[in-house]
Amino acid sequence: MDKENSECVVFYWKGNERIPLCMTDIELIFNPHKYETVGDPFKGYEKERLYALYQGKAFLIHKPD
Repeated sequence: MDKENSECVVFYWKGNERIPLCMTDIELIFNPHKYETVGDPFKGYEKERLYALYQGKAFLIHKPD
């Protein structure tokens, strides 16, 4: 994967507005088992539906219970 095009924006919706949380490598989102992470990178947002915006497409990455 081209490193230049591998970043995505993680966000959630608040009303009609997208609230960005962070930018990260798309591989960390789709293949988290490949990487060592320290804790939960989205701690505090467990009750939000989180999306990753990558190359103009949004992917649901977390759905609250």
